[in-house]
Amino acid sequence: MNSQKNTTNILDEEIIIVVDEENKNPRKVSRTLVATQRLLHRSALIYVFNSRGQFFLQKRVAHKQAYPNHWDCSCAGAVNWQESYLQCAVRELEEELGIHVKLTDLKTIGEPFRVTTDQTDEFDQLFYCLSDETMTLQASEVAEGAWVNPSEIPNFLITQTVTPWFIKSWEIGQFTIFPPKD
Repeated sequence: MNSQKNTTNILDEEIIIVVDEENKNPRKVSRTLVATQRLLHRSALIYVFNSRGQFFLQKRVAHKQAYPNHWDCSCAGAVNWQESYLQCAVRELEEELGIHVKLTDLKTIGEPFRVTTDQTDEFDQLFYCLSDETMTLQASEVAEGAWVNPSEIPNFLITQTVTPWFIKSWEIGQFTIFPPKD
């Protein structure tokens, strides 16, 4: 089981990158405005795999504004001002899961893709990495976590409540990470 740490994150003070319809012309806006006005922003999504070929899923806490109590990829987060997608991914891994990776440990999958729902509008960049490091879950963000085998995901998507970006990122990444065997 993964332990949790009590980390307080003052979301109102975070400055997020907001972009136009082409993921260009970045400008800085407070996290509060991004959420309340559903502004188009950038996010990093990360899948963490272990040496047994499983990957970690997290369940979002009940008080999250968007998609509370939904299962999600290993971790995800909005790209802060003057931060790249890659830098955001490294930061989120440390904040939400307590694991430390170098920029070179993360592998990028494809190009940023857009997810638009009634609760969010974002360009997501997908990453993955390998880590057997013990996780310390951020109690203010992560309710629980589980290691799953990739073969379990089709059923998981049907039986569990998951975020829309998890569904889309899985569709994009599954054959890149796990190419079909001949």
